[in-house]
Parts: sequence; structure tokens; C-alpha cells
Amino acid sequence: MNGSLTIGAAFVAAAARMPGRPAIEYEGATTTYAELAERSRRLALALRAQAGARAGDRVGLLMGNRPEFVTAVLAIARAGLVAVPIPAGAAPRELEHVIGDSGLTLVLAEDGERAERAAHAAGGAAEVLPWALAAALGERAGAGELPEVDEAAPFFFGYTSGTTGAPKAAAVSHRARTALTLMLGQEYGCYAPGERHLIVTPMYHGAGLSRALAPLLGGASIELHPRFDPERAVRAIAAGRVSATFMVPTMFSAIARLEAPLRALGAGNLRTVLSNASALPEHLKLDILERWPGVRLFEIYGSTEAGTVASLRPEDQLRKHRCVGPPLALTEIEVRRADGELAADGEIGLLYSRSPFLFSGYHNRPQATAEAMRDGFVTVGDLCRRDEEGYLYIVGRVSDVIISGGVNVYPREVEELLAEHPAVAESVVLGLPDPHWGEAVHAVVVPEPGARMPSAAELVEHCRRGLAAAKVPKAVTVVEELPRTPSGKVLRRVLVERLTGAGERA
Repeated sequence: MNGSLTIGAAFVAAAARMPGRPAIEYEGATTTYAELAERSRRLALALRAQAGARAGDRVGLLMGNRPEFVTAVLAIARAGLVAVPIPAGAAPRELEHVIGDSGLTLVLAEDGERAERAAHAAGGAAEVLPWALAAALGERAGAGELPEVDEAAPFFFGYTSGTTGAPKAAAVSHRARTALTLMLGQEYGCYAPGERHLIVTPMYHGAGLSRALAPLLGGASIELHPRFDPERAVRAIAAGRVSATFMVPTMFSAIARLEAPLRALGAGNLRTVLSNASALPEHLKLDILERWPGVRLFEIYGSTEAGTVASLRPEDQLRKHRCVGPPLALTEIEVRRADGELAADGEIGLLYSRSPFLFSGYHNRPQATAEAMRDGFVTVGDLCRRDEEGYLYIVGRVSDVIISGGVNVYPREVEELLAEHPAVAESVVLGLPDPHWGEAVHAVVVPEPGARMPSAAELVEHCRRGLAAAKVPKAVTVVEELPRTPSGKVLRRVLVERLTGAGERA
């Protein structure tokens, strides 16, 4: 350990401070910091010496939420390799894309079906190491020196969600992710020793990985669930076992839909709640604050490429609506109009950020990297406005803007108005090809369970009361659920492909 800003150095320092404390609680079993440090050290040696991996090699991870995932990530980091988390449910075609695009030399996979699926997709392009074999190699590893790791070297490749095309690998350095973790500890104040985090989001996603590692780099512990189960989550909270948790809005929505006795379970020792992926609808925000009174709620905006960019703090939750907060410390923001000039307060423009937390670029995609970077700032195509206090409001993505009859329509503005209707649980607003309008505004609506779903005409009338005529949906489609990525983002392109102009016409 050379004192540099690397994931391995940060974790080893934490383990040295509190070797006997619990690091991970999983299905009734406890892994201490000392045990996790030793297991990851041995596996790191095995990967370098016995599996033949060399500095900078990419190692895929095909695992669900389990302690072995954490061990593997730390081992890969300590060995000077690059972790490439893969969604546990990835289809063969998705696996083939990640393996080929990232140039994996090795895949660590759960025993059984996942290892078999990885081997089939790799087709000899990468070695697949089932976890039982990897663990055995680690157990046999003895003494040895681990390499010094450059803090500028990539820690992991985070694949973008692919909501607008083939996923790209964002290379994130040790320095960027370690610095972000330390800054999040300052922002949220919940990663110190004695804190216990409930982890229910998938760790193969960038945000889930960060929120699982951050407690372990700060000396806190995590209670890891293999998957999100809303009833199990609220019972763990009510039992007083956890002090903090990170979830996405769809998870909070599932908790809000539990039966009354479960919803009424208390907050236990819960003090900090983090939300990410998309803005919390007002009714969900109020549900969290009323169901768990006294908790500190943070809403987070960020991306794999930019890290965490902004954070809406507890004191602002009820005075700032559909807001992602001011920029995080050490973060500069620019909002630029289509002509490249800086936007005035209240004016919509493309959001750029510059900080120590930025990614290094897209792997083997120089053109995509150049398009995302500008004078040290990065953008992922999100449009926003900034108010007079410097708080940010995400209004959508450049790729989602609807041009209907020559008028720019920002889907989130329509979605926010639809969310105010008591029978609407959530909605997505899309632009569909139309011979007259160019693009017609189309709303896809999920009804509240048990509520009488209003007709398309009623919803359109509801929108007319708060929107200009060009922004009012021309059609409405009611669905039971929306297609999503594993991180909770709506797959708009999938909806567009499904709709082909169908819907209940107003």
C-alpha cells in the first residue's frame, strides 16, 4: 500500500483500523474486515500468479449480490486489474457484447447456470472461472507481494445502461472513485464506524457498487440482501438493524404499495435515506418522510461518467420540488444552450460538470469520448435549468426532447403534471412519428393499484389545465408496468418500438 488514492489502499487502511468489526452481514453469516482483507489479498495473488492475469487486464464479474462479489471487486482492484461488472441476468447477446467490447481475458462467475452462460457467451474468447475454483485458488495462495497500483489506472468499466443504443464502457479510475467515496462520506455523514447500511440495489450497477463500497472504505458495515424484497427491507429497517440505506424510486414505490401493517412498521435506527436514478415523485417523497419521520433524505443526481454531481439535502426536500440540489463539493457546473453559450438562470440547457470524480473516457470509443468532453467538463446529454440559488432541475435528455409542430416539448414537464393526478402512479412521455406534427406527444401511464383509471380524455383535460396546447398528449396508453434497466431507468426506446402509434386516442 503506497498511500495513493486507490480502492485497495483505502480498504486496507479501513481493515487495519478495525480488523475485528463486521464488514458484511449476509443471510445470517458475518465477514469481518480482517477476513475480507485476507480473502481479497489471497484472491488478488491467485489472479496474478495462477490465473495469469496481467496489470490492466479486464476481469468480468457475473454474480448477484453476495459477499463473494465484494471479495472479487477488492481482489481485482488490489491486483491492479480492471473490474467489469455484468448484470447478473444478462442475456447471451448482452454477455457477448460486454466480453467482446471490453476485451475481457477472464470472467469470475457464480457456480452453476451463470458460469455456464458465461462460458457459452465467451466461446473461448475469455477464460471463465467459476467461483468455487477461484476461491480454491485463493485459499492455496500464500505469501507474496501485490503490485503498486497507479491511482490513475482504471478501477472498473461501468457499462452505460444502453437506453439509447449499445452500452458503452466508461472507464473510471481508482482516484476518481476513491475521491468520490470520501466526498460522499462528508456529504451524507453515514459512512463512519458504527453505521450499518442496508444494500438491496444490484452491485453490478455503478451506483449500487459505489454505495456498497463506500461504507467499507469508511469503516461502516453493510447488511447485504441477495435481491430487493420490499417486505424484507422494511422488516430489516423496523428491527433496528440498519442506520442507512440506498434505493431507487421504483423500490420506494414498491414499499409504498405494501399492505398497511407492513407500511406502518417503524424506522428503527434508520437515520439516512439515499435515493438515486430519477427524481422522486412528490407523493413518494412525502410517503418516505411520513413513514420514516426524522430520517435525513438525500436525492442524488449523477452518472457513471460524472460520478455524483448534485445532492438535494434534507433541509431542502420540502421547499425544492423535482430538484436534484446544488452541485456536490469540488464540482463545477455549466449549463449551455444549443449555441454553446452559457444559459441564464431559469433557461434550459445541456448540463456539464467538472470535478475530480469524472471518468477517464469510453473504452475504445475516442469519438464518443470527444463528444462527451469539453474543456475538462463532461456531459451525458441531460438537460437542466438552474434557479437563482444555484439548484439544478433535470428536465430530460437531449435525445428525449419531442419536437411537435416546431415546439420543443420536454417530457419531464408533462410527466410531472401527470404525476399530480391521484390515479397515476407513474408515466413516461414519448414522441412518436406523426405525419402532421412531426412528432406527437404520447403518454404511457401506469395506474395506482386499486384506483379507477381515468379515460384518455380525462388525462388530456388534466394536462390542458397546466400545459400549453403543443405539450398536451395526443394519445394515452395504459400499461401495468414500464420496461426498465436493472438500475431502474425506463427503457424509452423499447416503449417506442412497442407502441408504433397504438393507444387510446383522446
